[in-house]
Amino acid sequence: MAEWYFEQNNQQEGPIDAATFERLVRDKIIEPDTLVWTQGMAKWQALEELNPAAQDPDTTKQDQVICAECGGLFDTHEAVEYAGQWVCAGCKSTYTQRMLETGATLATTHPEIPGVRAYAGFWIRVLAMFIDNIILNIPIFLVAMVAGVILGASGADMDNPDSPANMVFMLVVYGISFLLPALYFAGFHHKKGATPGKMAVGIVVVNDDGSRLSLGKAIGRYFAWILSAMICYIGFIIAGFEAEKRSLHDMICSTRVIYKSKG
Repeated sequence: MAEWYFEQNNQQEGPIDAATFERLVRDKIIEPDTLVWTQGMAKWQALEELNPAAQDPDTTKQDQVICAECGGLFDTHEAVEYAGQWVCAGCKSTYTQRMLETGATLATTHPEIPGVRAYAGFWIRVLAMFIDNIILNIPIFLVAMVAGVILGASGADMDNPDSPANMVFMLVVYGISFLLPALYFAGFHHKKGATPGKMAVGIVVVNDDGSRLSLGKAIGRYFAWILSAMICYIGFIIAGFEAEKRSLHDMICSTRVIYKSKG
């Protein structure tokens, strides 16, 4: 972040951040003939030399802002405001990249900015998965209960773990435990872009370009999700440290989990 120094009563003052510098310029504490300096300047210069418009005492200071990245003075139409921070056009990409590298994306810190992608982090995805597991366990439990009741009523030997009845019971339970989640995750990700758990917390799964997953990719992502779980859940934990919050299955399938646009 840019830091400024200025001269006042033959004394060097600073460093101050760009927002404070801008306020002092507006309040005329730093005047057009005040000597100022920031990193990148070869020497101290009067403010009016950096910004010729400052020579005009009638210039409206509110129409000029300090770039939070480079420290330059710009008209408001030459800069973009992000929640009180002004960034010039030349620094916009640098500012965005720096926020991405620190994990604080523009969309998570400034959701009011349209068209900026907000990546869903580790814990919000854990919450979505918790909700989905509750939803999935209800039908799995009901199927297991019904299968047990039917087999028990037929006189099958359910007490013997090696009996054919128990093998059928386990086959039904394991089969539904695998098939139902596959249909649930692949179907919802393809049709809606999100499972009910993800819908509840406002996140969706998309391709790199923001488009919805095809059925084939949604199925493939489910099997990649299984791989993330098989390696001691490390595939999920990666999302807590990766810049775009991708889990291993997101990397394999080139997908992203993002917050649903409010627009």
